[in-house]
Amino acid sequence: MPGFNDEKFKMKCSVHPEKDAITACSACRTPLCSDCVMHMSGGLRICSRCAAIQSAKEASKDLTGKEAEKEIKVLTASKRRRLSPYLKILFFSTLLLGGCLAGVWIYFAAEIRLSKHPVYVNHPLVKAINLDKAIQDYSFDHGGMFPENLNSLVEKYITVEELPGADAESINYKRQSPFSYELTLTDGKEKIIFTEKGIR
Repeated sequence: MPGFNDEKFKMKCSVHPEKDAITACSACRTPLCSDCVMHMSGGLRICSRCAAIQSAKEASKDLTGKEAEKEIKVLTASKRRRLSPYLKILFFSTLLLGGCLAGVWIYFAAEIRLSKHPVYVNHPLVKAINLDKAIQDYSFDHGGMFPENLNSLVEKYITVEELPGADAESINYKRQSPFSYELTLTDGKEKIIFTEKGIR
């Protein structure tokens, strides 16, 4: 096989035509003189054009790696940004729903507190039950003693409206001793008696 130094096959450098070529580019096979040859890693000898291409490829690989990292950071940040509005909407929706539920609860709790008397408060049986409860509360607060009359219950235990009025003949209170009482409700044919021991 003929070499570069054979007189018959002498080749000239592609960049410097006045100089004889001593080798050829490993990548593009163009003849190169001693001034034009570039030695690369791995014993490769290449021309300046191929060296520029090779270094550009290596730089693009490094750039691609850096760009990939940058792209990953951008994508994760954009995913976070994309999720962020949904999380904000979820948070504020939950907050709004909680506020509405709290408002409804407060409204109905106030309504229940305001209407502690039943709708049928004027019914004699309801009046008698409320009076019996008030008498029991009085007894608890006064060491087991019961009131002499129902007027003692007004203000702290019942209101004036809850006292038997026009229907006084249907509800009667009688203190038998300081520690016993009888509250009688006469409703037509029925007679209900409330005592300290319960209903008779």
